[in-house]
Amino acid sequence: MRGILNLTLCALALILLASTGAEAAKSSSTACKRSIITKFVSYIKSLKSSSKGVINTSSAGPIYGITTSSGKEYLGIPYAQPPVDDLRFADPVAFPKFTAVFNASAYGASCPQYSGRETSEDCLTLNVFTPSSTSSNSKLPVMVWIHGGSFLVGGSSDAAFDGSNLASEGVIVVTLNYRLGLLGYFDGLGTNGNMGTLDAQMALKWVQNNIAAFGGNADKVTVFGQSSGGHMIRALMSSPASEGLFDRAIIQSDPQNYGLQSRNVSADIIGAIASSYIDCSDIACMRNASIDDILNAQAAIQQQAPYLVAASTGVALAEPISPAIDGSVIIGDFSALAAAGNLPVNVDMIMGTVHDEANPTIEAQLPYPGVSSDYFAQVAVAVMGQDRAIQVLYSGLYTPDDSSDGVREALAKLGTEFIWTCPTQANAVTLSSGRNVYLYEFEKGITYTPDNGGLSLCTSSEVCHEDDLYLTFGTYTSVTSSQKKLSAEVMDRWVAFAKTGSPNAVGYKTWSPVKSANKLNAYLLGDAKVNQTLRPTDCSFLQSVGFDYSIFG
Repeated sequence: MRGILNLTLCALALILLASTGAEAAKSSSTACKRSIITKFVSYIKSLKSSSKGVINTSSAGPIYGITTSSGKEYLGIPYAQPPVDDLRFADPVAFPKFTAVFNASAYGASCPQYSGRETSEDCLTLNVFTPSSTSSNSKLPVMVWIHGGSFLVGGSSDAAFDGSNLASEGVIVVTLNYRLGLLGYFDGLGTNGNMGTLDAQMALKWVQNNIAAFGGNADKVTVFGQSSGGHMIRALMSSPASEGLFDRAIIQSDPQNYGLQSRNVSADIIGAIASSYIDCSDIACMRNASIDDILNAQAAIQQQAPYLVAASTGVALAEPISPAIDGSVIIGDFSALAAAGNLPVNVDMIMGTVHDEANPTIEAQLPYPGVSSDYFAQVAVAVMGQDRAIQVLYSGLYTPDDSSDGVREALAKLGTEFIWTCPTQANAVTLSSGRNVYLYEFEKGITYTPDNGGLSLCTSSEVCHEDDLYLTFGTYTSVTSSQKKLSAEVMDRWVAFAKTGSPNAVGYKTWSPVKSANKLNAYLLGDAKVNQTLRPTDCSFLQSVGFDYSIFG
């Protein structure tokens, strides 16, 4: 009933905002509509449920969910106590064992954010999707999804992340929420600054303790995540406490240029801005602050922190609220630990990007063609700092052409390669010593709506950031035959990797692991080709210029 009421209020709010012409309607409508669609789909599924079976877990207690035509779903299961009052900004505390059967038939709320979603601080929940017929003896591989959203927005209840289709291929799928923004990454006044990362670890511990009852194998867990979800996986692999929680990882479209932050950035700059903005000098005050004050402080950080960091390092910080190196939860930067052979978690991996990662960001900042060529230099300096920008400007590799959209296209190419493609490739080569790493690039996708729908730089000829999500979960609604075929291949390969450690599912071209910078074996998803190199001239140049993780790590 609470969910239906929230949807009604959401719909009424949209009508009222639209009738007044309020600017807030524009920013809230997309997320609100998505919330309505997601909850409506969940409601319809519950109506279609033909039976309910209780799962008796060892440490969580009895749970029942819903049965659908494609399998079984157990939604909104709390894995940690609500992080409120004295638990706000604290390490997560495991949720006590249920004394009565828990009704897992509806998603939990997303964690607090400015997005129009149904949110609550009581958000530390996870969802389990299983095939139709499983038992505690099934021992199926487990795939745990970590959503993206720049550590500021997102949630496990997105319709795109429905794990039913993947689960029908013979795996158990788990999706989870974790604390976002300052509630997850406030570093100061005695906090460790990595609450969101600890949330993910606790969810993975819940999987270890309980997934067998759902038919899963706790010894065969693959974590996979996109964008900041991939960034979270890097943080988890840089944490000794993650050892034994998963044995494989898939990192999708992670902006690997951004390293794990140093403590002087996360605490001295970000934590200081937050406590000053909210006017708090101790943690008790911060725990009594309103959610609106905390979210407003986040907005202030997004505006101020890049300039403050640039003043001391010469480089702006694009994602100021994110996991930080604290010496205990996270012991060092992922890339540096990998280069030294000291990553606490050593697992086989798939990692890669889509062809046009930066296009949505460039269009958001520069919505129209006809941008002055002078602007290219300004953006390059702002993003890379003066020294590296000068090298880029004189390289001749990113010179805008004379077309009306030349500047936007050149910036999109630079952003894609500098932030995503080339650092991912560099890390893959480093990691290939001591483990199997499979590298890919999506050459085709499905436009992720509403985020990329209607963008002039995200047409059918581009593959933009997030355009791999529907392909990964098979949650598309309207696709071409080639897109449907590609989605089937992605799911088959991801599931094969979870089952065997190799993405070579039956019926597809052989995909070998990375061997060296000149033997990447990079698989081009959508073209079914394997390239030994991937943008070699550009990536070699950018690696010589230096990625941000070598500055902030």
